[in-house]
Amino acid sequence: MIASLDKDLKTIPGVHIERGGLIDISQYEADHAFYMQVLSGDASDGYPGCPGVGPKRAADILKNAKTSEEMWAATLEAYEKKHLSREYALQMARCARILRLASTTWTTSVRCYGSRLSNNGASARVQSCRVSPHLRPCRAMHLP
Repeated sequence: MIASLDKDLKTIPGVHIERGGLIDISQYEADHAFYMQVLSGDASDGYPGCPGVGPKRAADILKNAKTSEEMWAATLEAYEKKHLSREYALQMARCARILRLASTTWTTSVRCYGSRLSNNGASARVQSCRVSPHLRPCRAMHLP
């Protein structure tokens, strides 16, 4: 469950708490919100998106796309019409992307630090251990 007023988090599927109650954002809706961000950019996050494309134009570009692959193809076409490369579009997508659970692997590591303490001639080995969860992308940006 996600509780936030930040529109960026609508790019993550699942149950969201909003002012009026609960909403369930589907995979399609999350992908659509993500590609809207890739196209229109986000000034507060510091990436421009596709030049001349705001939210209305982005919605128009994506209106016929039924799958994530079709949304990516439409997004690439919009960037290419502005004489921008696939790599530039991918850079904007990386700026817009919030990692999703399906695209990550959780691992846990334990790090132990050993030291010797002496107490009246008797020594004991003391270990201080720290367990740290790590979130790592399991693959590079997964786009069609």
